[in-house]
Amino acid sequence: MTARDEVNPAQYKEFLDTWVMLSLEWSPSKRGKTAAAMAVLQHEAIFTATVLKQSLAEVLAIAPDMIIDIPKTYQYLAELFVPMLANSALSLAALSESLLANCDKAGACKMLVECLHLLQKEVVSSTYKCNRLKLKINFRVRRGSRHSGGAAT
Repeated sequence: MTARDEVNPAQYKEFLDTWVMLSLEWSPSKRGKTAAAMAVLQHEAIFTATVLKQSLAEVLAIAPDMIIDIPKTYQYLAELFVPMLANSALSLAALSESLLANCDKAGACKMLVECLHLLQKEVVSSTYKCNRLKLKINFRVRRGSRHSGGAAT
């Protein structure tokens, strides 16, 4: 049995809303795992872009009130939604649209800044990893060719 067999598609948004709200009180590592699971479910077409936008809109509508209890609400929401921005499951335009439609301007700015900050970290990290891998490969190839060239003479 799969999630599709067990859950009525009309319940996906409710499931996602609950998951997002609960994760705001979890540790960063649990939020990261939640974000990864959300991305997988979106990739499997269980969470559509519409469901993601609706859930985000609902959470953003109450975010200003949540700041009283969870001061880093926007940072935590960004931690959940940035992985989907990074893998193009959610567009920056859709995120901006949801922010402007469902959030006060100050909250929208805070959330957007948090998202861009996390996206920047992710891009820098992935670029570093990619360049580090290329450096290792080039170093091994050059080092190997020098040894093989010396052995041939």
